Amino acid sequence: MTSSVSVGVPTYNQADYLAETLDSLLAQEVAPLEIVVSENHCTDGTSRVLEAYADRVRIVRPERHLPMAANWNFLLARMRGEWAVLLSSDDVAKPGYVAALARGIRRHSRAVLVRGNLERIDAAGARLGGWRYRGPRVAAYPQNLAEQIGAPRTRFGAAAWRREAWEQAGGFPEELVLTADWALWLRLAPLGPFVHEPEVVLCYREAHRPPEAEARRMSAWITDMQRLYEEVLPPLVSAASLSTAETRTAARQSCLAILRRGQESVPVRDRPPLVDLISDWATTCGLEGFLESFARGGTIPRKGYGPLRSAVSRVAGGFKRLRYRLGLARPRP
Repeated sequence: MTSSVSVGVPTYNQADYLAETLDSLLAQEVAPLEIVVSENHCTDGTSRVLEAYADRVRIVRPERHLPMAANWNFLLARMRGEWAVLLSSDDVAKPGYVAALARGIRRHSRAVLVRGNLERIDAAGARLGGWRYRGPRVAAYPQNLAEQIGAPRTRFGAAAWRREAWEQAGGFPEELVLTADWALWLRLAPLGPFVHEPEVVLCYREAHRPPEAEARRMSAWITDMQRLYEEVLPPLVSAASLSTAETRTAARQSCLAILRRGQESVPVRDRPPLVDLISDWATTCGLEGFLESFARGGTIPRKGYGPLRSAVSRVAGGFKRLRYRLGLARPRP
């Protein structure tokens, strides 16, 4: 049995993981329409890995090395399916990956995006935890837009989208470095419902970047997030008649989350350029005190609360978990 879903694998210098990714796609319970790999001028052993799969996957190559989002668009333009999904070349698809996405496609005739759940794995494949979408099976506009404002409620690799809608939305915005997928979900929202299949479909690999890359990555996150909240979101929120107050709150929480992540991963000596880059945004969000703490290596309280409220929050969370264990309450589905 073959589905109408094309699977694309954009790859750059991940030869150590690529074979596992391709094997997981070739072992699907329901075969994808095609598997297409974009070999983005790799400088490691990727070409040798692909030689072993040349008779089972289609391999394309841009004329020159492309930035990430540009490579995604290049690959999608060469895929044939009515529906498409891109799988990172270090991730692993569960056996029911394509089948679950195909079920979601059949669930609503006007859907433009279908998403599943995922589990996180480390470089060695050990499980780190899970990620599950908490929301309705079918989220229609503007609900699907509203849920994406604070954070992407759809994970790259665990979602398929209608190629016609991808074209109508203008593709992945190539001016963004790390959040082009999130921007696409936002732009897809007005075009049709989002469907959720409550199944773990993907093992998402993380935590294998070298530590020295974190400052560069954080810099890209800061630039991208400011563009999202200042350029991408406002016209979409206005057209949907959503509250701008929610967007401001989401922007503040996103800025705070970046500072907290930087506090955990970037040495103090590497922070001055990041402070300069995020300063205006943090000031607009009323986070000057947290920015100062980040700059000098201080501690940013959990959830941005003061010490007393953080302590109260921890006690309340512990009480809630105790009630679950005693059977006095049930977690939300």
